[in-house]
Amino acid sequence: MYLGDYKKDMTQKIQEAFDGDSEPGRPLSRIPRYIIEEHIQNSEYKTIGGNLQLGMADRFGFHPFSICKPRVVGKPEAYLSYLGYELDQDIKNVGHAFVSLPGMV
Repeated sequence: MYLGDYKKDMTQKIQEAFDGDSEPGRPLSRIPRYIIEEHIQNSEYKTIGGNLQLGMADRFGFHPFSICKPRVVGKPEAYLSYLGYELDQDIKNVGHAFVSLPGMV
């Protein structure tokens, strides 16, 4: 598992979170996601940035999923993101057909 320049810190925080309890809206089954997102959003981690990419890993590799992300946390407006890019009209449609990608929230 590669976690960048702050691997030790991130690994420790993930382990501490797994040792704790689930919180509403933050289940333990998804805790690595939340810890990694916190590091991305925290300006103290100068070399961590970009976007979170969720997917599934199996014996054939990593398969990225599209993600439904809020434009503003707590507000209903959202968008689909894939590999850090917003899927807009130019990317998500071919004519009237919608390009379907596996996704998760």
